[in-house]
This record gives sequence, structure tokens and C-alpha cells, in this order.
Amino acid sequence: MRRLMLVAALLGCPFVHVADSQQGDEQLIVKITSSDPDISLVFTAAYVFGQSNLEIIESTTPHMLQAESMFFNGIFQQQSEGAVLEVRVYKTGATEHEVAMGDGTVIVMQETGRQRMVTSW
Repeated sequence: MRRLMLVAALLGCPFVHVADSQQGDEQLIVKITSSDPDISLVFTAAYVFGQSNLEIIESTTPHMLQAESMFFNGIFQQQSEGAVLEVRVYKTGATEHEVAMGDGTVIVMQETGRQRMVTSW
């Protein structure tokens, strides 16, 4: 958890969003999985949907987050070994479509409705 917060501090706290008043809220789904479906990974995450409060969790894969929002910002850190952590963001409407994907030991994602940023290492 300490490394997760250090990453947030080093990145200048990426929990910043840019409002887009021309779009309404959409359903965003974040799926956190393992590159090997037979291996469950432990991970920690700090994330926020839109203007909601920052959430910090520790969980195992597979895990899913969802909310009605145009914005998603999150940092995910793999805590166990054996496979690679994968994080995908989907928007739903008439159909579900993937809008961002990252994999690695640490994944930083920002979805603002207009632009996406994914950094992983």
C-alpha cells in the first residue's frame, strides 16, 4: 500500500478530471483480472469515479467496479506473483465496448471522456 501511495505522489496525484459538459454520464465498468485465469492475484487499488470519494481497496482477481460516470481514475498495484495484472475499462450503452486497457505490476489509468491515459510498468 505504501508503494501505491508513493506512486500517486510521484505522479502528481493523477486523480484530476476534465469536465465535458456536452456528454451525459455513462456506465463505466472496470474489470481487474489475471493474465492467467487459473491464477488469482492479490492487488491494491486507489480509484475514483467522477466526483465521488477516493476508494482504496485490497482484493483478488477477478474483480469488477462499476458506476455511472464519464470519468475514471485509478492506480492498481499487483501484490502477488504468478501472472500479470490486467485492468480494462468498458463503457456501456447500446453495446459494451473497451475504451482502455493496461497490464503490468503497477497500472495508472485516467478516463476523462475525451482522452485516455494508461501507464503501466
